[in-house]
Amino acid sequence: MEEQGIGRPSTYAAIITTIEDRVYVKLQEKKFYPTSLGKLVTELLIKSFPDILNVGFTAQLEEKLDKIEEGELNWIKVLNEFYTPFKESLAKANEIMTNVKKQQEEAEKLEALNSQV
Repeated sequence: MEEQGIGRPSTYAAIITTIEDRVYVKLQEKKFYPTSLGKLVTELLIKSFPDILNVGFTAQLEEKLDKIEEGELNWIKVLNEFYTPFKESLAKANEIMTNVKKQQEEAEKLEALNSQV
């Protein structure tokens, strides 16, 4: 994340804990590998929020947040620029998103079968 210019060192541990706790990744041989659930959730999020879920957007937003902190940008303007298109994407996602909980159970079964092979 640091190489991509996203996140802050103070947030890395919390991010890793969250994705492990939600079983989106598994740690094997000191490397993280996505689980079936992690792949499914990522696919759904990218499909629903393609403009937001990319490294460029995240890095650019973090730069804007830094400028807000430094008093160079108006936080209300930045928030409105983000929220207006996000609200539309969120409404569409609510319509098309499938029941991920149900798919999680199926993904866990698949994961168990794959680990037995």
